[in-house]
Amino acid sequence: MTELLKINQVSKSFGGVQALTNVSFSIQSGEIFGLIGPNGAGKTTLFNLITGVLPVSAGHITFNQCPLQNLPPHKILRLGIARTFQNIRLFSGMTALENVMVGMHSRTHAGILGAILRNAGTRREETHSKAQAHHLLTLVGISRHSNTLAANLPYGDQRRLEIARALASQPRLLALDEPAAGMNPSERDSLRELMHALHQEFNLTLLVIEHDVQFMMQLCHRMAVLDFGELVTVDTPDKVRHHPRVIQAWLGGDT
Repeated sequence: MTELLKINQVSKSFGGVQALTNVSFSIQSGEIFGLIGPNGAGKTTLFNLITGVLPVSAGHITFNQCPLQNLPPHKILRLGIARTFQNIRLFSGMTALENVMVGMHSRTHAGILGAILRNAGTRREETHSKAQAHHLLTLVGISRHSNTLAANLPYGDQRRLEIARALASQPRLLALDEPAAGMNPSERDSLRELMHALHQEFNLTLLVIEHDVQFMMQLCHRMAVLDFGELVTVDTPDKVRHHPRVIQAWLGGDT
């Protein structure tokens, strides 16, 4: 495996509040990497730094050896990092199919003129995009909802649609922010199977935030643990579960 994403001494402050302090780790290509920690540990803040939603206060982030500092989210997306959000952000008034097609925008070429004139190139690209969108909806298990408005989908299927839309940008790294939030145990098991399948199908590198530790232990190859904005450890799930500070962070005790 080769190093795909590198977090080097990254810090983030909001005025006088220090959200992250000197966090460093790397993610290898083809890895399923987990990011865990209690509420307020800085997990989503780190996601927002990686994807360009927030600027880094100090330190460096590189993706495939390319610096991400000062790059806007759409340029980071084009480099190959796609994400989902802790709070679902779909286009509620558009169908599932249309939502996925929007996710392809960074990889399509038709401009305003082509959309107005509806030339042959634009029509071919739209046909191809629709076929790809249908394929992705099938992969995530919601093809039956292709013409359903996103707002009318069940919660679990909205989560799957957001994953399909992120996949539409053809990422090398897919960052999932609490993808199993609000799901029951059966839905979580199904989601974990889907994530393993997508990892194999696209040779994807996955970066996952999730509060369900058991879910993460069964999903990830390695994990990083944050607590109060500091990195506690980076290791395999089995070693993480026996780390004293990890036990203390969740159970509030020494054993």
